[in-house]
Amino acid sequence: LFYATDGETVYRVMDYVNFVGVMTPMDTAYQGSYYEEIMTTGAMITYEGLRDSTGIWNLSLAPIYNSNGEAVAIVEVGRNSAVQAQNDKIILRNLLISVAALVCVIILVFTEISQFSSLGYERRRLSRLPKEQRKVSIDIIRPLTFCLLMADFMQNGFEPIYLTQMYQPYWGLSESIGIAIPLSAEVAATAVSAVIAGKFRNKIPLKSMLFGGALCGALGLILRGMAGAIPLFIVGKLITGLGFGAVFVALNTFVAEQTEDEAINRGFASYYASYLAAISVGIVLGSTLAQEYGYKTVYYCSAGIMLVSIVIMMIFVCGSFEPIKKTTIVKVQHRMPIWQFLLKREILIFFIGMFIPYLLTSYFLYYFYPLFASGLGVSDSLIGQTFLINGLSVIYLGPYMSQTLLKKFSAKTVAFLSGLLCVVALLIFVANPTITGSLLCIFLMGIADSFAFTAMSVYYNECPSVRKYGTAAATGIKSMAENIGGTLAPFAYASALILGTSKGITVIALGFAVFLLLFLLLTTTKKEKE
Repeated sequence: LFYATDGETVYRVMDYVNFVGVMTPMDTAYQGSYYEEIMTTGAMITYEGLRDSTGIWNLSLAPIYNSNGEAVAIVEVGRNSAVQAQNDKIILRNLLISVAALVCVIILVFTEISQFSSLGYERRRLSRLPKEQRKVSIDIIRPLTFCLLMADFMQNGFEPIYLTQMYQPYWGLSESIGIAIPLSAEVAATAVSAVIAGKFRNKIPLKSMLFGGALCGALGLILRGMAGAIPLFIVGKLITGLGFGAVFVALNTFVAEQTEDEAINRGFASYYASYLAAISVGIVLGSTLAQEYGYKTVYYCSAGIMLVSIVIMMIFVCGSFEPIKKTTIVKVQHRMPIWQFLLKREILIFFIGMFIPYLLTSYFLYYFYPLFASGLGVSDSLIGQTFLINGLSVIYLGPYMSQTLLKKFSAKTVAFLSGLLCVVALLIFVANPTITGSLLCIFLMGIADSFAFTAMSVYYNECPSVRKYGTAAATGIKSMAENIGGTLAPFAYASALILGTSKGITVIALGFAVFLLLFLLLTTTKKEKE
């Protein structure tokens, strides 16, 4: 506040409340007041615990001098004790969240580092075998997945926000659609790349497919860091997607082609646990770097981490990724066209009734939540840290829950239960559309994710059509469907939210519930009914 006087009356020149005008006279008389003392002596006066209708204040008043050294006005600086106490609580809460997130990330990192011991063990084991017998074991899947995917996920916590800031009108598109396109570009390219990689499974070794795809992904990250406008950013996303389509097919095929069911179940559980660990560590690390050093820096760091990971893996993983000898692979003489495979009843019902709707729903975390939290003033680093809630659920519950539930129930039932839990999570957010409600929703979705993808992978690979079509090619198509879901998700949320947050999320939740019921009804056989 600033005060002035004409020697008789004290006037408010500027006030922190907008309904007080310039030079508003005060009831206080100038003569004999502490205002006169400040103006005449130049002393600064401090008051602590001064109470008025707005609360308890700590105030300091001091004179303002002109160029001639004359006191011409008074400045008052104050702090409301209640507001300060509230701010202190917020600072303490954020500090505790940051510390907890740091502890969780450290635990996650050390958990994954402990898995890296398998790299050294694998190298020693393989080095003792003849070259033609050097087949990598299923246990290598976890460190491989973590190393290669962590860098790719470092941007997920802030990319929708970054694109909003970067956005300039292009191609005559509205802002919501213009932002959804680059968010969908990578997954669209991944879908195409996955199909191509699946088709060339028997011509390209899995190891070459894996590291070649990762190298392509690193190039895309560098281009996104260089991008100053959305069109070039889209090109970078497309190149990253083309690379990671091959990466995902290589990793999933490596697990799916194992000869023992126990190895397949363990492999998928380890894959998805490490996948989520990579998301959690990557997003927290990326969001923290973005807040401190800017968004572009994160893309360059991601590319560097990915390149280093490739070098490490090429040194330590010295065996073949082919889990089955070439002579034992069943060759399909007359493989059906892709469209014919997709139109198989069991495949079509799985993709449309369960898999793609589940992926659309899960983008609550990756698309909707960052924008929602940012709109409420949550910082980039805190947004990234809340991704841990989802990640920790999958990492620590995933291997246990997936194996336990799959022993007691069929893969179809477990997949249905995971979808039902997602619907409940979204409806809880609709009932409480706040940060608290969104965090609870994310936590429940994490529990669902902990067994959903393993159950869906097992269910899909057990389908007779998949076995007939070929595991690698079918895995590529599944990856394509996964990325179609990721491509459609931003558009689905953008369209639904035109109705408003609560109505839009309700439409998504109820729509998924309808697809779940159709999946359950259409996959129930007569034998199951009896």
